[in-house]
Amino acid sequence: MKIKNLPDGSLVVWLSARDTYDWAHRAGGNWPCSTTSGHRLVVGIASNGDIQDFAIDGKDGNVDSHELDCLLRDFGVRAVPNVR
Repeated sequence: MKIKNLPDGSLVVWLSARDTYDWAHRAGGNWPCSTTSGHRLVVGIASNGDIQDFAIDGKDGNVDSHELDCLLRDFGVRAVPNVR
């Protein structure tokens, strides 16, 4: 996982396929119906917390908003008030 803080206060978060797989299958906290497991994610988050860019495996895609919220927060991305 990588996080880049941009000068305008926004963030870009990169999660590898291994990151998402390990997160979805972790002991004591697995996510059995994960839509992100085993996929690469790039999430652009504006300074106000809105998601401004999202890609799964390099393409536009949809994931469950609750799963994305939990995934980002578990990886330490706390400044995302509007993920839901």
